[in-house]
Amino acid sequence: MTLGSAAPLDPAEALRLTRAMHELGYFKGWSVVKVAKQIGELIQETNSKPLLDYGCGKAEAYWQGELHKREWGLLAVPVLYDPAVPEYSKPPAAGFRCDGVICVDAL
Repeated sequence: MTLGSAAPLDPAEALRLTRAMHELGYFKGWSVVKVAKQIGELIQETNSKPLLDYGCGKAEAYWQGELHKREWGLLAVPVLYDPAVPEYSKPPAAGFRCDGVICVDAL
């Protein structure tokens, strides 16, 4: 097989595989920490509020590490969405608007 010769992955299959990886303990939500400084600078420069973390994983950086308070000076956790994590799988409400989208390790 050569690079790029594989058939595209069906979105439903991709979601099933990602859910399985979550169940195995992957994607706990700490990837955002490695770019937190840069995200914080953008939040300050643009005065972005509210925020959406798309593909937040289990969001442990927010709940255990209080990243939003410590690094960004925000009182509220961004709106969290990850279709592969049951507690965050509901999309934001219709009409929801945000000033910034955080998306680390998810596309």
